Amino acid sequence: MRIEELVIDGFKSYPVRTRITGWDSSFNAITGLNGSGKSNILDAICFVLGITNMSAMRAQNQTDLIYKRGTAGVTKASVTVVFNNSERDKSPVGYENLPQITVTRQVALPNVSKYLLNGHKATQNQIQNVFQSVQLNINNPNFVIMQGKITKVLNMKPPEILSLVEEAAGTRMFEDRKEKAKKAMDKKQRKVDELIATLEEEVTPKINKRRKQRDEFLEFQKAASELEKLGQMLTAYEWHQASGKVAAKESDIKAKKATIKEKQADIEKTRAEMKVIEKEIKEVEKRKEAEMKKGGKLAKLRAEQEKLAAAVKELKAQADLKAKDIKNEMGQVNGLESDVAEQQRLLDAKTQEIGKLTASSEQLQQIHATMDEKLQSNEALLQTLLTGVTDTKKNSSGGYIGALQSAQKREADGMAEEKQARNHLSMAENDLKDARKRLAAVQNQVSQNQTQLDVLRKEVQDLQSQLDKTEWTAEKESQLENIVRESRDTIRALSLKRQQLQVQLGRADFQYQPPQNFDTTKVKGTAARLMRLDPTNHDKATALEIAAGAKLFHVVVDDDDTGSRILKECQLKQRVTLIPLNKINARVINDNTLAKCRQFANGKQFAPATSLVQTDAKVQKALPYVFGETIICEDAQAANKITYGAQVRSVTVQGDVYDTGGTLSGGSAPSSSGTLVKIQGLINIDEQLNAAQTAADRAELELKKNERKRSQWRTLGQEMEMKAHELSVLEQQLDGSSASRVQKEVETHEGRIEQARMQLDTAQQKQKEAKVEIKKLEKDMEEFKDNKEGKIEELRVRINKERSQLQKHQVQVSTKKKEVQTASLEKEQIERELDDTSNNISKTKKNIKALEKDAKKLDEE
Repeated sequence: MRIEELVIDGFKSYPVRTRITGWDSSFNAITGLNGSGKSNILDAICFVLGITNMSAMRAQNQTDLIYKRGTAGVTKASVTVVFNNSERDKSPVGYENLPQITVTRQVALPNVSKYLLNGHKATQNQIQNVFQSVQLNINNPNFVIMQGKITKVLNMKPPEILSLVEEAAGTRMFEDRKEKAKKAMDKKQRKVDELIATLEEEVTPKINKRRKQRDEFLEFQKAASELEKLGQMLTAYEWHQASGKVAAKESDIKAKKATIKEKQADIEKTRAEMKVIEKEIKEVEKRKEAEMKKGGKLAKLRAEQEKLAAAVKELKAQADLKAKDIKNEMGQVNGLESDVAEQQRLLDAKTQEIGKLTASSEQLQQIHATMDEKLQSNEALLQTLLTGVTDTKKNSSGGYIGALQSAQKREADGMAEEKQARNHLSMAENDLKDARKRLAAVQNQVSQNQTQLDVLRKEVQDLQSQLDKTEWTAEKESQLENIVRESRDTIRALSLKRQQLQVQLGRADFQYQPPQNFDTTKVKGTAARLMRLDPTNHDKATALEIAAGAKLFHVVVDDDDTGSRILKECQLKQRVTLIPLNKINARVINDNTLAKCRQFANGKQFAPATSLVQTDAKVQKALPYVFGETIICEDAQAANKITYGAQVRSVTVQGDVYDTGGTLSGGSAPSSSGTLVKIQGLINIDEQLNAAQTAADRAELELKKNERKRSQWRTLGQEMEMKAHELSVLEQQLDGSSASRVQKEVETHEGRIEQARMQLDTAQQKQKEAKVEIKKLEKDMEEFKDNKEGKIEELRVRINKERSQLQKHQVQVSTKKKEVQTASLEKEQIERELDDTSNNISKTKKNIKALEKDAKKLDEE
């Protein structure tokens, strides 16, 4: 495998694509003058073969390999080597059937590098493996023999000579791979050691712990089985004892049956008396119906009259509300129409501003292009003077001749642009003259319309300032009215819902008629109404109701004196039981009992009934009285063990009761099931009612407090709506009038004239600069013969100055472009706002039509 062709493009001193062919198969030498690029050819070969040491190619980084570090327009360096692969026994592995092998390496700004192998993208390792397979290691320090290297080889010590021989023979790269393989094996061995340590320190102890837990669980199962057998024996003993009690009770039942027969005789006697009383009641009802018929028709008519009056009142309120909504919508339409006119005016002004900014930006870009062209011409001139090589892309002739031709071309372009600008200016001035003549004919109409427009605008501004001074807004008015309306609707809905719940909770409400000088705050209410049940405990509501029993509906009072007055003076309609807080003395579950419960629960959930509900601190004393020492358990098994183990009464979540006396009760839920949950709903409704009432009261108070401001605001708002509507109508008329169209034509032509004058100034300035440049170049051509170095230095100073000016001017161009972009975005925003406002006007007008239709329907009703 040998080099057949070398292609260099953009690498070091080779800016353009250069092909080097005709390589000898045995020996090649590169000759030439100093600085002609001989070493760069060798660097290019090392570069494409994948050398990693940049200093070997006399470079610090990849950017140094690109022609003039990428500052001359060349941003990429590429080197391609075509190898003759005709000798198959010396070909790389896998490439024996290819007559040629092409390897390309490219670097580009910023810091981009890639390899191509036979036109396909490849990695650096793939390229190195291909070359190493034919004993070619580019990173071998002895790959390139530099000046003085032979002397160093002659002075080498035996170990160094051995290393050199290994590198030359190609065995060194296998030693490197061997070292890498050893390092990888060491790394894997460390990982294996870590896994073994983890297994011994963490996994094995956990396995031993799980084995121990398994043994303990097996022992627990054995104990549980024995406990179950003992429980069965206990149940059999209890059944035998209960059988004896049943026999004793049967004798008591016989005695009770005799007593029942006596009571049944009394019942029959009472039934006969009830039949007589029912007959008398029917006669009284007949007389009552006769009396009702005499005045029943009048009462029915009065009820219908009251119903119709209420309906009329409701319809009138709805009609007033619709009329108010129509008025508000009309005000919004007038305001939106005024906004449309103002937005249209802003849009026109912004369009003119964009036109001016665009013209100014184009002028700056033309100046920038001229400055850039001049700079490139001077740079090309400097390159030609220094190297004697002409860049055909920039100057046709090169040197001062090319620069002079470029300047003359700029002068000719400036003359053509001046002529074109003068033609545009002449046409625009003629159009402006005609438009001004037509404007003069309607000048009086324009003046009158403008005066009228200014007067209306001033009146609208004055009314707006007066409205601002009232310190009241439509948003505040609407917000407060919405709060009152929504709060009232909420209160009605919640009140209805509360009444329905109260009907379901008849026993939970304590009804009484307090006498005079009676402190009602001492009557707290039924125990059920005083309790708060957390939502997480709603599943235990049935158990709590069964645990409390009838005590759930006992009435809590402050003291026994209050209870005595209630029983004597409050005319109660049903029997009640009172709980005076100063007299009750209930037992509370102590810590020892709770500890026993935990012992017998075996990890199952339980809790004292008093801990599942909350109440105010003032009536906290009533809870132990209501629930006693009852425990709420998760299931029957836990309840059974806690009841007979800790000797406390237990109730399961399902409602089954386990008593220490040995009795059990359960089955279907009681009729009062769900009382506590419903009471919690009633409490939540009361809280929502209070919040809604508070919000309505605050909003009504705010409206009443600012009634004077509201009245003044409504009056001024009506006046402003009328003036704004007049202003909108007038602006629409003026926009559609002939005077307005002529005025806009005048403004358009004036803008054209201003733009043409700017183009004219730019073209004249371009000619002036080109003429100055031509004179200077002619002078420099004369002086260059006698002072070559001085002219080159002067040209360098001029290029640096022009480059600095070009950079500053680039900032101005960028700034102007940003201004144009900002103005365009603002114009788009105004157009979107204008579209939104127009859509809002259409929607509001549709709403007005719908409201007018509803109002008409209400008037008919």
